[in-house]
Amino acid sequence: MKFSVKTGLNLAFLLYLAALLRLAVFRDSFSTSNLFEVGSYNLSLFSDLIEIYKNDKFIFILLFLGNLGWFVPFGAFLKYHGVSFLKCLFYGFCFSLLVETSQFVFKCGIFELDDLVLNCVGVLLGARFVVWLKAHKFKKIQKELI
Repeated sequence: MKFSVKTGLNLAFLLYLAALLRLAVFRDSFSTSNLFEVGSYNLSLFSDLIEIYKNDKFIFILLFLGNLGWFVPFGAFLKYHGVSFLKCLFYGFCFSLLVETSQFVFKCGIFELDDLVLNCVGVLLGARFVVWLKAHKFKKIQKELI
């Protein structure tokens, strides 16, 4: 069996998705015993993050960069496979909404609009990074040929 780069990237993406779901949904507090009970939610944009910033800047940085960073690979993977920015954003939003809704339904986290926004920004950053990387690599190859 031949193991290609594409196969390796697909496998790495599946492992990434599993790690993301484990971190965000299937954590220690995950339980089906309280399924469909009222979970926690926060629909006010960035209000909790502002309070966290005032009280603990380190936790703020972890939450802020974590929500961005965990979705960068999602956007990068899609863009690497030729998906448009708009579709990357749409798929990232849908996946983030799935994660946030799961946290609410399984009462293992808080459904927050902040997370949706930051996750989508992370998707776009990942997609943009792939575009930059391809352009940079192409320029480097062009210089070598001249």
